[in-house]
Amino acid sequence: MWAAVCLCAAVAGARVASRRWRHALALPGLGALTLAAGLGYLAVGGAWLVVSRLDLHPFGLSTDLVRLTVVHFHFAAFGLPVLGAAALAAVDWLASRLALVSGCTTSVAGPPLVAAGFALDSSLLLVLGALVVTYAAWAVAFGTFLLATSTSALDLDTPGRRGGLPPGPAAPPRRPGRARAVGKALLVGSALSPIIPMLLAVEWAVARGTGLPSLSLHAMASTHGVLNGVGFVVAGMVGWLLVGVPLQRPAAPAVTGTG
Repeated sequence: MWAAVCLCAAVAGARVASRRWRHALALPGLGALTLAAGLGYLAVGGAWLVVSRLDLHPFGLSTDLVRLTVVHFHFAAFGLPVLGAAALAAVDWLASRLALVSGCTTSVAGPPLVAAGFALDSSLLLVLGALVVTYAAWAVAFGTFLLATSTSALDLDTPGRRGGLPPGPAAPPRRPGRARAVGKALLVGSALSPIIPMLLAVEWAVARGTGLPSLSLHAMASTHGVLNGVGFVVAGMVGWLLVGVPLQRPAAPAVTGTG
């Protein structure tokens, strides 16, 4: 059942990436493609969940690594692009835009590199993928932090800024001030969460290829996994839900003749 839900998400992602939906949504082209990639990766996670439940071991992966693949495609591969796309929809100044553009790009490229490293048993690809995903997480986190702590960012009711729609039927629903404040606080916490866990991921990838001592998979799950999955992805998504992301373009004003 969950695999079917993930497949539906991938279909929705394909529609988001289409020209018609990119025009209808208040997302830049990169944001729409990043969101579509995240939804597509969720379908990959759903497929690997079926593989795990059937106790299959493709590419000779152990049971633990199959489960790790399931978790990564449900959180890192899905959550990171979605958070990047949400932030890119609300971006309002150059520093955050540069961080989020690079973060969105690398969030799409990173998961396939990590997956290829495991599938091909390539230490080089595994380390490269860990570095790319680490950069993506830090870039998205940095851009989100700038938005959440800016005095003007995320003020979605202010006309004139990108994503800010004038009051009217096309404007995003106004969030209560308390909910928005909690959302911003969650976004700040989300932005701070991946700093150390991603260093652990790089250290683990390097150690796997060199034989150096590192944390076990179970220790990584309880540190890197929890901080990134709950602190970064879940807190970030709840934060954006509370703050509100403008995804609908304002309706074109009606043209009336003066006679």
